[in-house]
Parts: sequence; C-alpha cells; structure tokens
Amino acid sequence: MYSVSFNRKEVCKLSSEELQILKKIAVFWGLVWVDSTNQLIGRLSGKTIRIIGLNRKELNRLNRSLEHTQAIITTHPCHSDLTLSVFKETAADLTIKIESNNQVYEFEPASKPSFQSVSDMIYKRFEPDISAEAKVYWNPVNCIDITEWLTYLILKSNESTEILQDVPSKIFEKLLRNVFVPINPFLSSYQLKHYWPEIPSSKSDEQQSSELISSFKGKNNFPSTQINPFKEKPQTPSTTINPFKQKAEGKDNNVINPFFKK
Repeated sequence: MYSVSFNRKEVCKLSSEELQILKKIAVFWGLVWVDSTNQLIGRLSGKTIRIIGLNRKELNRLNRSLEHTQAIITTHPCHSDLTLSVFKETAADLTIKIESNNQVYEFEPASKPSFQSVSDMIYKRFEPDISAEAKVYWNPVNCIDITEWLTYLILKSNESTEILQDVPSKIFEKLLRNVFVPINPFLSSYQLKHYWPEIPSSKSDEQQSSELISSFKGKNNFPSTQINPFKEKPQTPSTTINPFKQKAEGKDNNVINPFFKK
C-alpha cells in the first residue's frame, strides 16, 4: 500500500492501481501529485481569480470550494489570471449562460441523472472552454447554487476528461470518499449528490450530436483548439508535476495567450 498525503498529513493508503488512477484524477480536483514526496498539492498555487458580482455568502462558498487549490480569490481590481463577471437574470428559460471569446454556451438542468462514465461525472458534463475573461449569466430560480458551476469553470484543466473513460466508477467513488472528502469535504459533497444535470440541450438531435464534440455555440466557426486560462506543461521526466504552461512573449498575433494583459 502507498501513503497519500496532503499538507504534510497522511490522508489514506492506496493500492498501486488506485494510486495510478488518483494521479490521473487529481488534476480535475484542482490538485497535482508529487512523486518525490508522495503528496498532493494545490494545482492553482500562485494563480489569481477575480470574481465580480457575487454576494458575500456566495463568495464564501466559492472560497471554501477552492481552498485546497491554493488559488487566490479576490473581488478587487488587479492583474488576474482569470476574471469571471457574474450576472443574475430572470429569463424563465435560462439556467446558466457563459460568454467568452465571442462564444456562447448555454447549460440546462436535466430531469434525472444519466452519467455513463467517470468522465461524465467529474464536472457533471459542465465543461465550457473559456479564455481569461468570461461573463456568467444565471437564473437563481433554475440554478440554486451558482458557486458549484463557477468552481468547475475555475478548475477546468487543459487535460481532457476523455482520459478518464476507462476509470472504473467504483474506484472513482472510493477515491472520492477516501481521498478528496478529507481534503475538501465541501467541494466533494457536490460530487456525491445523486441529482446531477444533463449535458446541455440543443434544438435538434443533429445539433446535440455536434455539441457533444463542442459545447460552445455561436455564429462564427471556432477553432478546435481549446482555450483555457490555466495552461499545463507537457509531461517531462521531472518527478514534480507542474500543470501551468507559460508561453514565450512575442509579437506573433496568431498566438493566443490568456494570461497576457494589455
């Protein structure tokens, strides 16, 4: 059995198979695994997220959801790695709408959960690709707790959840309860809920099939490359995983750098 620690405290012991799966899952929980010390650390250490439009209660819930990631959450004007502007709307047909990089993504709740795999469960199929700034519109009547979905927006990694297709759901649930619950019981409680929303709906079956590949909908054709404010470094022989990737500065206008601020 292998020891798993967080903040220099042992969380649990796992088998070799479970540990390998944890290393794949951790990034989606806002964590990374460090081989040299056999521990998990916050993936967003040193990153600043500015939130505009939440009340104090909602902001406190968001801070609790992300405290293990070591991200800095602020409401003050500053140079931030990600800025989310949140607006309440009363349109009856609206649950959540995201606008970012001239793209629009709409998310609707489901009448019942229908997840088929662990890759469906991680963010409850809520995975819009956003740039360094995004506007979030939500209807409190249809979406009671906006902080859960804001958390998923912030945690969104450059890794695709497709890498979790072969992860057994029983092992995922065990890791969720034995590893993530002790680290952040508040955020893990979202994943333990029985009622989870469906994938975003569309106007036709043909459109829905297309949106399974790209959740963003807009008037223009969009590049297939995902835009994500938290870029990760490619795998290297180093034993410590650093998921953030900084692009070299340059004058090439074709390079999109979400951390670049004018």
